[in-house]
Amino acid sequence: MRALEEAVRREPNSPVALLGLADALTESGDAKRASEVLNRGVKAAPGDPLLWYQLGLTENNADALRRAVALDPGMADA
Repeated sequence: MRALEEAVRREPNSPVALLGLADALTESGDAKRASEVLNRGVKAAPGDPLLWYQLGLTENNADALRRAVALDPGMADA
């Protein structure tokens, strides 16, 4: 977790770092903080379908999942 937090500190708008941190937070049971990180991510990179997908899963948010599919129609999981 520390390494991911450091990556986000160094590159606060990096979709890769934000996704990694959000995944780690979700796995550790901190869905609230994961949601905060993902919301920050979609603001920083609104065209990233993976951020929208993870946000949709984390928040059980159908609108975010639809946005992910709109950005990447091949995203069958969403």
